[in-house]
Amino acid sequence: MSEQVITVGAAGADFCGADNRAIQAAIDEIARGGGGTVQVLPGAYLLEDSVHLRDHVRLVGAGAETVLRKAPERYSRLAAYVGYGHYDVSVADPDRFAVGMGVTIRDDNAVGFYETIATLTWRDGDRFGIGHMLNHDYAPRHGGELYTSFPPVSARFIANVEVRDLVIDGNRGENPHTLNGCRGAGMYLLAVSQAVVANVAVRDLNGDAIGFQQCRDLRLEDCVLENNAGHGLHPGSGSLQGAMRRCRCVGNGGDGIFFCLRATYCICESCKFVGNRGHGVSIGERDTHNAIVGCGIEGNGDAGVHFRDTDEVMAPHATLVAGNDLADNCREQGEAEISVQGAVGDVHVLENVIRRQAGARPVAGVRVASAVVGAQVWGNRCQGDFTAPTQVEPGAKVGFTRPERELPVGPDAAPADADRHLPPQVRGGAPCRPAQPNGSC
Repeated sequence: MSEQVITVGAAGADFCGADNRAIQAAIDEIARGGGGTVQVLPGAYLLEDSVHLRDHVRLVGAGAETVLRKAPERYSRLAAYVGYGHYDVSVADPDRFAVGMGVTIRDDNAVGFYETIATLTWRDGDRFGIGHMLNHDYAPRHGGELYTSFPPVSARFIANVEVRDLVIDGNRGENPHTLNGCRGAGMYLLAVSQAVVANVAVRDLNGDAIGFQQCRDLRLEDCVLENNAGHGLHPGSGSLQGAMRRCRCVGNGGDGIFFCLRATYCICESCKFVGNRGHGVSIGERDTHNAIVGCGIEGNGDAGVHFRDTDEVMAPHATLVAGNDLADNCREQGEAEISVQGAVGDVHVLENVIRRQAGARPVAGVRVASAVVGAQVWGNRCQGDFTAPTQVEPGAKVGFTRPERELPVGPDAAPADADRHLPPQVRGGAPCRPAQPNGSC
């Protein structure tokens, strides 16, 4: 990346201000010059819209002293029916909003990907223009509504970007609506290639902490994702060659990490998943050739590692779970510390240490369900009280010897055509390898 540096701060900076507008102005300015570093000085910055990242830009804070905090939510019912593809919306309480705010538009017939997340671009009476076309029809009679909900940091259809050394504060108490789990995470990346997110904390957000879709070569390192309402990490929608290392997902309302749909050739290494309400690690639909290695998984509400119950077409084949330390999971529900369900094949569960305290809920160390078509369970050590160290249901195909071959898992194992399902601008190019001393790729 370029050596150009622009500073942002409340005073004494190249761009003075303490909100998303000042940060955005600096990002846009440095992007026009071909890229470089936006240095966000210590301070608290109020976000009324996403900080939208651009190609070849590094966004760098001062660690815990740089806090991007989501502004209190504003809300209104829709005033009129609006249709798919339009770029404006009418609201019942327009004076609650201002141009430049990020909003979510939805009704009871349009949830998930059919919600629209956009920026208000103009006002005319009760009508606001929006920067993204409506994803669906919305009607007042179907509960049509608009509120200031958006991912605090957003990267869409860009490459060679970096975010490090800052805090994202979701201000959950003043933002009652849950951010959409697929597109409203504290940091949301869509169709991004060669990206680094390092030493970023996401806390107290009414949604997932970090989510990424259709991304390639994304590195998440040394991030702390704590006390968010949703999942800690949410890789999915065809993402390829993601590397999550030394991240801590603690006390979140969902899973520590939720591999969503078709996240492939990823690695989750030396991470901590502690005290999340759901599973420590959940993996499922077409999430193949992934490695979960060297992680600490402790005190989660459900299983430490959970393979979701899928058919053979959708199962997370070729998954390595090795060298992890699991302890006292299944606090609220679940039948095993490592639960392998569905018609999954080529699963290796190897050399994990699995511990249970006396008096904890009675569960198995490893449980292999009857639909499993191929698993190797070897070298695991169970310490404490278990219903069984390894429980195998009738019909499951399981071996108990050291595998004769290593699984082709993780970023380096991806074949040349592994990205053919991704958007054209995300395909190809050299992956982003470990950082140089200056933090660049």
